[in-house]
Amino acid sequence: MNKETIHRLIKDYILNRITRQELIQFLDGFNEEEIQEQYEIVLRSYFDELMASAGESLETEDSKSKAREITRGKLFYGILRVTYMYKLAASVAILLGLFWVGQQWFKEDSGKAALAEVTYKNDFVPKGAKRDVLLKDGTLVKLNSDSKLSYPEEFDKEARNVKLTGEAFFDVERDESRPFTINTSAFDIRVLGTSFNVEVHEAGQKAAVSVKTGKVRISLLQSEEVYELTKNKKLILDLSTGDVTLQDTDVDLALKWTKGILYFNKTPFTEVEKSLERWYNIDIDIKDNSLNNKKLSGQHSNETLEEVLETLAYLLEFKYEIDGDKVTIKKM
Repeated sequence: MNKETIHRLIKDYILNRITRQELIQFLDGFNEEEIQEQYEIVLRSYFDELMASAGESLETEDSKSKAREITRGKLFYGILRVTYMYKLAASVAILLGLFWVGQQWFKEDSGKAALAEVTYKNDFVPKGAKRDVLLKDGTLVKLNSDSKLSYPEEFDKEARNVKLTGEAFFDVERDESRPFTINTSAFDIRVLGTSFNVEVHEAGQKAAVSVKTGKVRISLLQSEEVYELTKNKKLILDLSTGDVTLQDTDVDLALKWTKGILYFNKTPFTEVEKSLERWYNIDIDIKDNSLNNKKLSGQHSNETLEEVLETLAYLLEFKYEIDGDKVTIKKM
């Protein structure tokens, strides 16, 4: 067995020069350990050749279909061990997938391929701060504390894609020819031109979208369910169970944070704790576990940390200590 033979086999099959049965018979004649040792080197070499040649024959539907069969690994079942089959299928999928994606990105320039680069910017807002970001298309993004927005310096002609971690209010400039998509760890949001609030914290228990104007399309990543929200509608996703709650809402209440107001509406104290940590750039250590079962309603407008803690301590009957950026909450 040698790598040149395997190289030729894979290439011939993709180019429809040999049949499926011939491929199976050919693989069946090789020693598995030798194949496992050489397949990565062979496939990488083949990928380099594909990128260099970029032949038209690789664009036929029949060739693509055969490549998809290889990537699914069905042709190797019963010939090689299942664990090895998946390794081989994954490698072929990566290499062939990169080839066809690469063909879309590469253009001929004096006989040479040139890859168009996209430059991304990352705006990170630390705890205790907020920031407004105006994108090149005219979209305004208000970022809350401990949030990150990634976006290209220039949107392309067909789409406007950004990535969010944390909380932000989007006022999207309408452009029907270029949908605006926000990618998060919980769901993707697609709009044409509307305004809405998004909250998806990495360590959060829930993720939420509240619509102020227009219509929003939400695609859940885990369940692949799709929801459409209109004005004054809210979607809440439980990140631990995947349960979805749809409800009417007063979006202006959800947006009070943009005006420097901390607002709680029957909010579990565990979520209040996280909000205070982000808002004031502190770490809170709760020694009284009974507080975890309590909920809080109210608002605090541009108040100091001490003022907020005094109010909460009175309502929930606890005492606290502040040591720099550390806050300890104990039983009364």
